[in-house]
Amino acid sequence: MSDQPFVDRRGFFKKIFGGSTVSRSFFAIQVVFDAAGQEEIRSQIQRVIDAPGDESVEEKRSMYKRLVATLVEAEPFFEYGYFEYVTGVEAAQEAFDQWVLDIEAAFAAEEEEIGEEIDGYRRISNSQRYIVVSALFLIEGAHPFHGQEMAQSEIYTRAGMGKLLDSINRLNFTRVMADATYLVPGSPEDGFSWSDFADEGWSYLVSLPF
Repeated sequence: MSDQPFVDRRGFFKKIFGGSTVSRSFFAIQVVFDAAGQEEIRSQIQRVIDAPGDESVEEKRSMYKRLVATLVEAEPFFEYGYFEYVTGVEAAQEAFDQWVLDIEAAFAAEEEEIGEEIDGYRRISNSQRYIVVSALFLIEGAHPFHGQEMAQSEIYTRAGMGKLLDSINRLNFTRVMADATYLVPGSPEDGFSWSDFADEGWSYLVSLPF
């Protein structure tokens, strides 16, 4: 994910899907939602991600259809979101690899915390309400919305993020070269507080209007 603040990239988001021919692309969508009182939604997301599968095209399509349906149910509780779209063979691969590296490094840090007291550095508050769901795709070809123009104001709403999530159902999974999905924190007893998102590591997230 980009190290640059979102405000430096506003021009990019005005024509996020571009219009030129694309040989390979990467897109990632990340949503943060308030899981307080939504334990069943969180559990369902975890079950979908953890469900065994044979990695076939049909299995992937079915899994993501279930995931999208569950996340759309949580749309009213979305607080923050982020979307990244990168085209080009090398750039797309690098973006996919970097997102995987960053998220899995965060997972490693969380595993060290399980069963320990809040240390005040990793967790600013013990009000642990929020969870983060990320879905990443490396595609031979373009995103289904490629060629359309979507303004920042259209993307960064709850409905806009729901629309981007729904675009996953439009993917041709025979052309998905790699994918990854994460729920963070991974422990059902854990979560982030609102204050945690003030950390510079989350500075790229965009607050979604009510």
